[in-house]
Order: sequence, then structure tokens, then C-alpha cells
Amino acid sequence: MSATTTTTMRLGLGIALLLPLSAAGCGEKTGPVTVSPTTRVAVSVAPLSLPQVSDVGWTVTVRNDDQQVVWTRTLGSVQYGAGDGSVSYVGPCDATSNPNTVTLELASLTDPNGQLIPPSQYAAPPPLTKPVTCVPEGDVAVSFDVTVARAANQGFFDVAMTFSDVFCSAKLDCLNDQGGPLELLFDGDERGTTVIAAFACTSGGGQDTWLHMDAMILECSDGTRIVHNPSRGPGNVGGDDGPYVFQRAVYRGREQLEPYDKCYWNQAFGLDLDAIPAGVDCVLTGKATASEGAWVAGNTPEGAVWPVIRWEKQIVTDGALSCGRHALGQGPEVSIGYTDFSGERFFYSMECADEARAVPNGTACGGTLSGFGEQVVFAGTDEGVVLAVGSQVTDPMPLPPGVTLEDACCMDPCCSE
Repeated sequence: MSATTTTTMRLGLGIALLLPLSAAGCGEKTGPVTVSPTTRVAVSVAPLSLPQVSDVGWTVTVRNDDQQVVWTRTLGSVQYGAGDGSVSYVGPCDATSNPNTVTLELASLTDPNGQLIPPSQYAAPPPLTKPVTCVPEGDVAVSFDVTVARAANQGFFDVAMTFSDVFCSAKLDCLNDQGGPLELLFDGDERGTTVIAAFACTSGGGQDTWLHMDAMILECSDGTRIVHNPSRGPGNVGGDDGPYVFQRAVYRGREQLEPYDKCYWNQAFGLDLDAIPAGVDCVLTGKATASEGAWVAGNTPEGAVWPVIRWEKQIVTDGALSCGRHALGQGPEVSIGYTDFSGERFFYSMECADEARAVPNGTACGGTLSGFGEQVVFAGTDEGVVLAVGSQVTDPMPLPPGVTLEDACCMDPCCSE
């Protein structure tokens, strides 16, 4: 499988040094801001795990409630931290105009030779801002927990990115090596036009790898909407849920790559282009990420900014195939983005194992239901309720308007998280 390599790093920003205030230390101001030297905000960045990076530059800006800049400064992790991506700094804040805001921006990455790493080699998160109430004659703390994706050159991936000691690759393929439509899934006795959304990740030696994903959705301009549950399969899972798809398939598994824990989670869509009328456009969307361990209910770490891989491509235009071969980080079709501080939930997760099993993140029944000998899980997703019995998973079933599946389910036996 050809894929894209990306690299990420875990960063935490905090202020731990108590430095004397001066005009130079306060930085640029948009207006006259009078602050007490003993009214301060402490910002800190935690160490990051990122190979071939010797220094990280962070720009910190503090503004009061009137949007005046109290101070701004670019801090290097070598000078203001332990040289491992961490930063500690204390500066003033304005207790007369609350709340203040602290904004963190990734300014630079430096390699071991002292050369700046080109911004094209990493995916910088957007400016991150947190509010803080400045206390007269006191200190308040603000911390940032950020994981940054950087391009990684790994022999087992064509293109990949790494973050938090996890290497991930993704792609969207609609064409074969000769530039013609990719034909893999069978439409009757012959192979038909197939779109592949591929995702693979690996952790370092001795670490577990977990992949997290949402349903992929094919949405067309005529109102047709097809939801593809990635926890079904492996293998063909049918194409009877929409007029434009003749077959769907899910492929997942573990690859022998000692000492790495590498798994893949790929999805295939067989498009019946003859059934799609002229004038109809269809967009395929989805998202995924990875971690070194399981997450509670599929939620990204609380309070942290985490990388997310997103697929978004108009694969049908005016009734005809309109996608090519799209690698991770090479364009908006397969891109790296970030959660905000509130995080995101992924409705399906897969632990990398010899029998790679994907499960919905939902409510597990404490016992077994009548007629079923395996554990039963109910999960509420954006597309509807999913029922999993052992390794068998249904497609999402929409609920009536106003009806939701609560965490405590009403079936017998009772369910618990």
C-alpha cells in the first residue's frame, strides 16, 4: 500500500521562569498598558517526542480584554526550557482588564545541525488561545498540550507523518498506475470502478498501536447519502444501501514488521458510474487518527490539541469520476488538521493485533442478550445507532427525531460503560 508519511510531536507549553520585567521583556503593545511587575501569568510547554529536532520556537502573546498586547515574545526551548521542546516563562498580565488571553503559535523547528526545518515539512497547528483571569499581585498558570505532525521518512511508508511516537500514512486512490480508473471490487462478474481510502499506523518498539476512525460518508448533490461503517467486515460488506455503490469493503490487519506494531485499516467503495446521472456531484469525507494506547470512549486526550487526518474530495463531478491519487499532506484531499482544546470523539477504534478487530465506542452490556453468546455493544454515532455483537457490527440505524441512545441503556441486561 502506498501511503504518506507524517511526523508529530507532543508539546506542552508552560511558564516557569520568574523574570524581571522590562520594556524589552514586555514586547510590543498596541496601546499604553500599565501593569504591575508582580501580576503575572506563567506559561509552560511540556517536552516533545520528535526525532531530529534540536530546538522549537514558540511565540507567546498576552492580550487584555481590550485586545491590547501586554507583551509578545518568541521563546526557544533551548534557552527557555530543557532543549526538548519544553518552554518555561513568566510575564506580566493586566488585572485591570480581565479576562486576558494567552496565544501560542509554533514559530520554528530546528534540526540538529542548527538549520531551520522548512514549514513545508511539518503541519503547524493554528494559533492556540486560552483565556485567563489575571490576579492582582499574584501568579496564574496557563498550560498548552499540543501534538504536532511532522513529515517522517520511514522505509515502510511512501509518505508518512509522525506524532507522539506514532507514524501514520494515508491516501485516497481512484486511479491505477496507468492513470485509468482503479478497478478492484467485483460488479457482477467484472471488476468495476473502485475508490480506496487507506490508513496505516505504527508505534515504536514495545508500544501498542490504536487506530481511531469515523464512518466515511459519500454525499451527493441529489440528496443521496451513503454511510460506510468502518467496523464491519473484514472483506465485502455489500452495496445495497445506496443507488450509486455496487459494493463496499473493509480491509484491516496487522503486518509483520518487528519491532514495530503496524496495522492498516482500508476502505473500498465500488462506484456505479452508469447509475449516477449527469449533473450530480458526490463528495467523500472521513477522519481518523492514532494513539499509543486506548482512549476512553474514543475521545482524544482531555485538554490536548491532537492531529487528525481528514479525507475530503469531490470524487464525482457531473456524473463522472473526478479524483486521482492523493497522498497525505499533499493537498486538501487527504490533510492533517488538529482538534481544539475540547477534543474530538471517534466512534470506532481498532487495537493493532493479529486479529485486528474494530469496535464501536459505546455502551457494553454487562451480560449477554437472549439468543446472543457474545458481548453486545450499543453506540450512538452522528449517523445513528450501531449494534455490535462480538465481531459482527451493523450499519448505523437512524433513530426517530428527538430520540437518542443514552449511556445507560434500557435493555435487559442493564448496560454500563
